[in-house]
Amino acid sequence: MRPDEAQQASGKRFAADLKEIREKRGCSLEAIFEETRVPMGLLEQFEQTALLDHEMFNRVYLRSFVRSYAGVVGLPEEDVLAALEEVFEG
Repeated sequence: MRPDEAQQASGKRFAADLKEIREKRGCSLEAIFEETRVPMGLLEQFEQTALLDHEMFNRVYLRSFVRSYAGVVGLPEEDVLAALEEVFEG
């Protein structure tokens, strides 16, 4: 299912917020790659779009990805997953 405009806008804000937090905490994308083995290109795309429109990222896979990202950055995983659910709701 393709995200609607509200979900896309919400996803971009979500991704931008996570990127800002990551940078403020001094955590590099390289560190996230080292821990998760998610390719750098996907990490970069995630921080721009939250991967909502990516064909291989269904809701379950995206939740797993976000949980891993949050863990590396040092964020409470459940809080970040709750924010992701809000993105899905638009």
